[in-house]
Amino acid sequence: MDTKIVYNYSPEAPHVYTGPQQCYKTSLDQDTWHWTGLALENEPPATAANQIAAANADFTDWVVIADFVGFKYWLADGSEHVIHDYGFSPPADALSEKPVTSPTQEQLITQFTADIQDRLNSFARTRNYDNCLSCCTYAGSVVEKFATEAAYMISRRDAHWQLAYEILADVNAGSRPIPSKEDLFNELGPLEWPN
Repeated sequence: MDTKIVYNYSPEAPHVYTGPQQCYKTSLDQDTWHWTGLALENEPPATAANQIAAANADFTDWVVIADFVGFKYWLADGSEHVIHDYGFSPPADALSEKPVTSPTQEQLITQFTADIQDRLNSFARTRNYDNCLSCCTYAGSVVEKFATEAAYMISRRDAHWQLAYEILADVNAGSRPIPSKEDLFNELGPLEWPN
């Protein structure tokens, strides 16, 4: 029985090369080569990185197409993309790493206010209150300790937000940038429970 190598391609477009296969002629049929699946008798061309051979449109020869399947890239706007199909290349402006983008003014203000609220909530939790608001509800408590802590929390909450709005007014007027979290907390002053 004669044998030779043929070169398989996938049944799905774009019919990429999948590997060699040994085929044969039977003793009963010496005029026809027999193999399983789809194959070409001519060897596919050599390919470079990010290339793969594929059967041409009429399945008579090979062409070389892009192979970036699984390649992840980013665009300048920060959007992430992954190539899922053969024959596609990343665009010329693709980035190999997520770009570092500066936050918008709106994002900075959102973070600024979240940092203040988180600080107040975390401080309240040091005395087992759920958050700043929970502590403030004890302002009329008949338990002196709770009423004192609530009064302090209210005074510090008010001072925090009063200063925050002054800072934001200056930011919006263009007279200062939004402070870093560390600088903001320094401006807001310490939080220390009264004894």
